[in-house]
This record gives sequence, structure tokens and C-alpha cells, in this order.
Amino acid sequence: MSATPTPTISAPPEPALIGRARELRALAELLQPGALVTLVGPPGVGKSALARHLTAPTAEVIWCDLSVCEHALDAQATIERALGYALSAGDRLAQDHRLLVLDDAEHLAEPLRATLLPRLLTPARPTLVTSRRRLEHHQERCFELGPLAEDAATRLFARAARAVRANIDLDASSDAVRAIVRQVDALPLALRLAASRVVVMSAPQLAARLVAGREVLTALDGVIALSWRLLRPWE
Repeated sequence: MSATPTPTISAPPEPALIGRARELRALAELLQPGALVTLVGPPGVGKSALARHLTAPTAEVIWCDLSVCEHALDAQATIERALGYALSAGDRLAQDHRLLVLDDAEHLAEPLRATLLPRLLTPARPTLVTSRRRLEHHQERCFELGPLAEDAATRLFARAARAVRANIDLDASSDAVRAIVRQVDALPLALRLAASRVVVMSAPQLAARLVAGREVLTALDGVIALSWRLLRPWE
């Protein structure tokens, strides 16, 4: 009887990226065999989305979502399921050239640095980590991801708004849309959350409420609160 194949853990598809072509090119150049690259940025800036688009053209990717892992043993089990073999299988690790993506890893920086990465890093395999902070590993190269440029942010807001309200009369370059972009700091997650409000109000109404501080983007507030809790005392 043949063994049951281990399913591949893959990332869900993402809509086309807006305003990240330069970042995609630069990040791809860093991911050479043996490299450890940490994609660092604030919550909602689009780290996971950028990583998904970077890896989409190839099937040779192992994607590990570490967001639900509470400690090193959880992370190791998740990584081993994705790889299809145990980390103790040194020969298989050494021969595996697939890109390894460790997504949402900020809360596991210490165990990754101390116990998991020394076993995972090989001369043949590139490793990409998405995190809100550096891992502080001696092989690490950091790539900092910032908010979108304003023109890209307005286009993203317009696309997200039309996805929830197809017949909306919206000018992406209007003062109202630009005001919304500035109020949410051009963060992709915040832009999509703001765009979901156009079901019940116009863009000028939404901009006015954001400026007045009356519109609360609850999901984004939760993400930012979590990131504050993850900061170490000196940060």
C-alpha cells in the first residue's frame, strides 16, 4: 500500500498588487540560495500580500502561517507539516531547494533565532520571514516595507470600494479619497477596511468622519494594539 501524500500548505490567492512593483523586484533579488530575508513593517502594511505575490509564479514554495502558533513546538509542527518531513531529517533538509516562507513570525522571534532557524537554514534554500520586527539573526537581511505612495493608495481604495459597491460614483483622485488615504496613513489593510464603509456612506462622508475621529476602523485598531503588546521595553 502506498503512503498517503502529505498535502502542501499553500497561501490563498491575492488580487493584483498596486504600487509594489519596485519592492517585488528588490525583494526577489535578495532571495538567493541560502539567504535569510526578513520582510519587516507595521501591521496592515501588506507584508503577507507582498510575499504571496512574490512566490505566486513558482510552485517551489513552502508557506507556513505562524500566526496561530503560540510557542516553538507549535511552530516546529507547522513547519514540518508544510515541509512534509521532520526537521531531524538532515539529508532531506540539505537537499530541499524550495523557498520557505514563515509568515507572521514576530511573536516567535526568539525561538526561531535560537532553535528553529539553525536547523532550517541551508546553503541551498532561501528563507523569507514576514514580521513586525527583526529576528536579530546573524544571517538576517532586513527589507523594510512602508506605506503605499499616495497615488497607489487612492487606486487601492477605489478598487476596494468598487468591490463592495460596484455602482459607486467615485473619483480616485478626489480630495475626499486623498483625505481618507492620509487619515489611515496609506496602509493597505486600513484602506480596505475604510473602503468597506462605502456601502453605507459616501467617500466625502467617510473622509469627514475620519477627520473628526468618529469613524473607528475596529479591525485595524486591534492589529495595532497587538503590535504594541509585542514590543519589548526598549522599543
